[in-house]
Amino acid sequence: MIIFLKSFNNLSGIIETLFAFLRSPNGNHAHEEKTIFKLTLAAAALASVFAAPVFAEDAMMKCDDASMMKMQSEMDAMTDPAMKDKKEMASKEMMMAKDSMTANKMDDCKMHMDNAMKSIGKM
Repeated sequence: MIIFLKSFNNLSGIIETLFAFLRSPNGNHAHEEKTIFKLTLAAAALASVFAAPVFAEDAMMKCDDASMMKMQSEMDAMTDPAMKDKKEMASKEMMMAKDSMTANKMDDCKMHMDNAMKSIGKM
C-alpha cells in the first residue's frame, strides 16, 4: 500500500486514478471497489495528518492571567498527599511560566504551562 501511495506525487494523481478505475471497461469491479476504498482511506489518513497540528495547537494552554488562575486553582484543588510530588513539579513549572510571561517570552510560557498541565495529569 505504501509503495502504491508513493507513486503519486499529489492528490490530483489519486483522484485521476479513481476516475480511471471507474471508467475501466473490464468487468472486474470488485477489485476496483477495493482499490477505490483503499485510496479513500489513504486520502483520509493523509488529510488527518495535516489536520493534527491544528488541533494540537488548540490544546496548548494560553499564556494569560486567566489561564494562570485556572491552572493555579486546579493545583490548589489537589489535596491528595500522594500527588504531592506532582503538585510541586507543577508549581515549579508555573513559576517558570509566570517569569516567562513577565519577560514577554510567550513560547516559553506556553511550554511551561503545558508542562504544568502534564505534571498534574490534565493532558
